[in-house]
Amino acid sequence: MSGALELRGPASALLDEPLALTVRGLGDAAGAVAWRARLRDDDGRVWRAAAADPLALAGAWRPGADASGRAPAALPALQSLRPLTLEVRAEAADGRAAARAFTRLLLAEGVRVRRWRAPVAATLFLPAERRADAALLLDASGDAAGATPALVAPLAGALLASRGAVALVVPPRRGGGPAPLDAAAALLAQVARGEAEIVAPPPPPGIPGLAAAADGAAWDALLARLGALPRTAQAAAGPGGSGRSADSAASSTARPAGDSS
Repeated sequence: MSGALELRGPASALLDEPLALTVRGLGDAAGAVAWRARLRDDDGRVWRAAAADPLALAGAWRPGADASGRAPAALPALQSLRPLTLEVRAEAADGRAAARAFTRLLLAEGVRVRRWRAPVAATLFLPAERRADAALLLDASGDAAGATPALVAPLAGALLASRGAVALVVPPRRGGGPAPLDAAAALLAQVARGEAEIVAPPPPPGIPGLAAAADGAAWDALLARLGALPRTAQAAAGPGGSGRSADSAASSTARPAGDSS
């Protein structure tokens, strides 16, 4: 049996980044590794994933058993937009194992969050450095690949702003009825000083419970069309310091700003 194993990869990255991890010290056991990951959402529910490759973990998340008896959740509760801690473990066929915690961000450093109550109820995400010319109005009232749009759209807005796009998320109107998208788009165009585009965004990859979005093809196409920071650039010089190695100190992370009218 060889020496100890070591997990290597970016200590901190945006949630939509591929989980590009490697194991150092495998020796003759190279290639025979079982990967497991664990996270806890805002409600305290534990989500777990297991795969033969770290990149495949993104499509393998499942909600764990809930001692309180709550029904299984389709998606994790991530409304706080706080950083997530992923506990990752790699197990070699010879019995050796290595574990490490990695941070996944929904908000890059410097992204500002403003909540509007009037004349339109919505949440505005402003990037620290704008890269995309068009400002996006994310319609959370329609369907999002079978997921609950009201849960997915705010996560998409946070990640889009982290990659340089202004995003406004309009939730479904209480009591039903169509959301005031045209009025919200007009306000967004004034704030962003540019064109406002109404879209139903594809679910970002990396969100537990959205296996269909795990490959990120539709998300990558949207980032490319907007001229936003692509996911692959994150490993080299992404927002929030995600280019640091797992041996470096974790970078500082942004917290949502307070509500403002």
